Amino acid sequence: GYTTEAFGIETSGRVIGNTNVGGAIGYAGPNVYIKNLSNDYSKTKQIVDVNNSTKLAKTIVYGTKNVGGVVGQTRSTIYSSYNHLAYVLGGHNAGGVVGYSTATIKDAYNNGGSVITNYYYEYSYDTGLLTEIGFNNVGGIAGFGTNIANVYVTANVYSDARYCGEI
Repeated sequence: GYTTEAFGIETSGRVIGNTNVGGAIGYAGPNVYIKNLSNDYSKTKQIVDVNNSTKLAKTIVYGTKNVGGVVGQTRSTIYSSYNHLAYVLGGHNAGGVVGYSTATIKDAYNNGGSVITNYYYEYSYDTGLLTEIGFNNVGGIAGFGTNIANVYVTANVYSDARYCGEI
């Protein structure tokens, strides 16, 4: 969802949405204090399925636009936040930590959290046409970021995006 302050939050599990989808925060506007957030697959609890088999619940963040392992979209600086082994399945502006940021991302990392995008199709009710839409801006830290400092990535980034990189 939307927040005005976020500090010391750990998440794991599945988050599925459309726009501004994050493992901890969907959208953070300007002047929001964001520090020490994580989406950590290693902390995911074991579950028992209907066949009495024990499995780990997969940590997945899924959306079509502004999708991040920790934050979907932010206009505020993010400090000391990370994605640990969580999958980010997204479209435009998909990042291991942040999908779309117009502020600083500092001291963040993506430790093994894969970022995966692919083409999707969009239906127009006006024209009745199905159009293939490609993705832009995919990265191990941020799909789109304006100021990124002191970060590291040990993750895989898979994409057909026009702009794709490890950071």
